[in-house]
Amino acid sequence: GEGSDRRLSNHEEELQRTKDDGLYDAVCRGDVAGVQQALQSGANVHCFSENNFARPLLSALLDADADARWRNRNRAGWSAFHHACSSGHLSIVEMLLNHDNGLLQNTDERGWTPLQIAIDFWKFEVVHLLLDRGANALVTDKYGSTTLILALKGSADLETVRRLLAADVPVDAR
Repeated sequence: GEGSDRRLSNHEEELQRTKDDGLYDAVCRGDVAGVQQALQSGANVHCFSENNFARPLLSALLDADADARWRNRNRAGWSAFHHACSSGHLSIVEMLLNHDNGLLQNTDERGWTPLQIAIDFWKFEVVHLLLDRGANALVTDKYGSTTLILALKGSADLETVRRLLAADVPVDAR
């Protein structure tokens, strides 16, 4: 009857939680083989939605030689780095840069750099980190908008404006 269906559903949920916990444990240990085994047994990779779960998963993937420059076809050719910059995940941005500082020049299909994306999404702590790591503040988009124009359009904080001015971003661009 109806009660047995509910118990089965709860049992299935518990089995899935156990598989997901196994994936989480393997990721935290840095056990790449354990991650692969958990995924093969049906663990849900999407259980890592929180930033504190994403760090160990990302670390395990990078240790397994995952391509940090791989691009998603669904979001203007974004890589994981673009997503981290747009979301403001400072620790993930830093981890990816430590793995490959060349990600700073990795553009999306519009030609936008991670710096432009972070500015456009108002993630000014990420902007400061990218500038500290050598991001080119002089880039413009296809319409000629500078990083300073993007920052001012997005109500940047005073420190971000100062940092862009210090990088000699033109103030007379239109």
